[in-house]
Amino acid sequence: MAQTACHMNHCETAIELSEIAYKLYSIFYKDKPWDIFYYIHQGWGLALLKKKETKSLDLALKQLEKALCCLPEPSTCVDKIRLQQCHECYALGYAIIGSIYREMQEYPRSKQQYDKALRHCSELPQGHPYVYYLYIPFGKTLRIMKEYNQAIDYHTQALNFIENEYLFGHYELARVHRALGLDYAEICQYELALKHLKEAVAMYNTMEWMNLLPARKQMMAEEIERIQNMLTMPVLMETSEKEKSANSLEKKMEKRKITKKIEKEKRRKLQ
Repeated sequence: MAQTACHMNHCETAIELSEIAYKLYSIFYKDKPWDIFYYIHQGWGLALLKKKETKSLDLALKQLEKALCCLPEPSTCVDKIRLQQCHECYALGYAIIGSIYREMQEYPRSKQQYDKALRHCSELPQGHPYVYYLYIPFGKTLRIMKEYNQAIDYHTQALNFIENEYLFGHYELARVHRALGLDYAEICQYELALKHLKEAVAMYNTMEWMNLLPARKQMMAEEIERIQNMLTMPVLMETSEKEKSANSLEKKMEKRKITKKIEKEKRRKLQ
């Protein structure tokens, strides 16, 4: 409970700061530069999303819609750097909206927003990190929608990219290992699931700040335990079947002994 309260307090602080920033910039920047106001609304929306309450999710959606309204049409950006920034902002904005809809359990709408985000990513330079980072949350939505192969494909691409870019222990690398672990668990490939989840835990354990999130660590421990149990189930079932077979054979043998004994007794009486 204390951890939840602490997390909620951080969200409330972020929301308050976003509101203050918006008011101050509205006073001092009469021309309202689009990038400044985009990031204010985007940060505001993210803070509301992290509260994960029905009311806050509705407000988060409104903030992200306002953020996107701040952006110019890409075709109006003459400068190449500004054009790239514009596509990045659209991609990130639509991706956050996709996450909001996922929290609202509106999965087809979530997928639709991620598709929009990827369309803007296609306008970015080849190998741009946004593409691969978007694959992680998008894959989560696809997993929930039972599109497991596509989820695994996106998460694998993200893993390959992040492994080449960062050293062991990077947060995003741990995050994508966990995502793959959960993907493989859904298609009953428990050994692969366990491998990726253990990789994720090993990486998270190198990050001191993860000690501030005991609920996250507990959840991952439970995920690993659940999958380990699934791995042992076939063995237990096989053992159970063998025991049943052995018991059945033993009963048959006992029945035969009794039958033979009765027949022997009958023959003795006839004599």
